[in-house]
Amino acid sequence: MVKFRFVILDDYDNVIEVLDESPEYKDEWDRDWIEYEYRMILDLNEKYDFYHYDDCPLLETQIFENGEWKRHSDPIVDWFNL
Repeated sequence: MVKFRFVILDDYDNVIEVLDESPEYKDEWDRDWIEYEYRMILDLNEKYDFYHYDDCPLLETQIFENGEWKRHSDPIVDWFNL
């Protein structure tokens, strides 16, 4: 089982704000997680306007595995790849 969260990082990759934390999913390929991530990316784009990515905070999607949060992806890059 894995969890995910969307965070804002500072310039030193420290989490300064947790924007959203998901429920647990079977794995990163779980269909429910993919749909949840899609909706969150759209919501974050509405809030931060990814077209102007230079003005966005440093965002990251993290995955909780083996007792620690690790980098999973960049929501802005994911949005451009939708």
